[in-house]
Amino acid sequence: RESQEDGWFILRLVLGLLDNTELPPSTLVLVVDVSGSMAGEKLVQAKEALRSACARLRPLDRLQILGFSSRVHSFAEVPVFATRENLAGARTFIDSLIARGGTNIDEALAAGLAAARAEDRKSTVLLITDGAPTVGVTDAGEITARAKAGNGGDHRIHVLGVGAQVNTRLLDRLARENRGSRTYLQGSELEVTLGALLDRVLFPSLSDLKLTVDGVTVDRLEPPAPWDLFHGDDLVIAGRYRGDGRVQVRVEGLRGGERRAWTFPAQFPAHGGEDEAAYLWAELRIVRLLEELRDRPADSVLLQDELVQLSLRYGIVTPYTSYLIREAPRGMISQRLGRMVNISPELKARADREASGFERDQGDEAFDYARRAAESRRRAGSGGEAAGLSAAPG
Repeated sequence: RESQEDGWFILRLVLGLLDNTELPPSTLVLVVDVSGSMAGEKLVQAKEALRSACARLRPLDRLQILGFSSRVHSFAEVPVFATRENLAGARTFIDSLIARGGTNIDEALAAGLAAARAEDRKSTVLLITDGAPTVGVTDAGEITARAKAGNGGDHRIHVLGVGAQVNTRLLDRLARENRGSRTYLQGSELEVTLGALLDRVLFPSLSDLKLTVDGVTVDRLEPPAPWDLFHGDDLVIAGRYRGDGRVQVRVEGLRGGERRAWTFPAQFPAHGGEDEAAYLWAELRIVRLLEELRDRPADSVLLQDELVQLSLRYGIVTPYTSYLIREAPRGMISQRLGRMVNISPELKARADREASGFERDQGDEAFDYARRAAESRRRAGSGGEAAGLSAAPG
């Protein structure tokens, strides 16, 4: 905390590792693109990734696999228990997948969410695609609106975009509006990446987390509530506070349908503390502002003003301040640091590329921007590290 300004805080939540028998049952709906562009090595990688996903399930978990191109083909009528017999049938279905036709993402998502809604538990829907929609509904805004309406708010949609032809704006929005994560990768990374992703998101140990602090006022939380805490992962929340002194922090969440709560003491100082809290909060806030700017052009003036102020104060380069890197002789001054951001020719080239990628939906530059933003979001939001969108203070 500095002078009379509101303070910053970081809350890191970590669950001890649980035995598999302690985890609530899960339903996994795999929605995989098998359009013509997936032919060859990408389809081989996708099949291996799907087999690996099936191997992670327990007999009490349920599974559905949907292969989609111009139309959707399902493994089963409804999600089935992951018994030995059903998993053998799933592997046979995976082996039969052939890459051909267009990309009907809207119909695939509708089928995946219908499978999720048929369950008596919250489900994980994982969309794997290497392209943009070409069949059926192709407007990104309409697809995301239909998916959100079809979800009902109970299920998570995680997206895995493979290669530069994906529509990054569409996938980012699908994940964000359905409380999921997004991952971007090259085809050769598919099997390993999917395994790591499933380990992180398949078993939510605590869902719909809520935070209350008695003794001070907390607000401007990043990322905003509600939150999920997954098995083997951690969760970092950054925010601002008013007031000071000894407080009681209460964290509540659902685990297997049962509401659980933990209360512990903390000290919120009147001044002093670690700078890392301020930088991490600023970075998470900037990530969210950039996402909103891509989706809400009507609000761009207010959002852009806040983004530029944060960027200049903390020395975090964004597509809206990259011109300061490109044009200023010495670079961008961090108002909070009182010194220049460390500039290099490589950073100037990356600033150009990121500004271009931010404005586009598809292509190499859009893919690179989306991938870097997703990695920055994951590192900051789960490990408590300030990752830096383009540059760290130097």
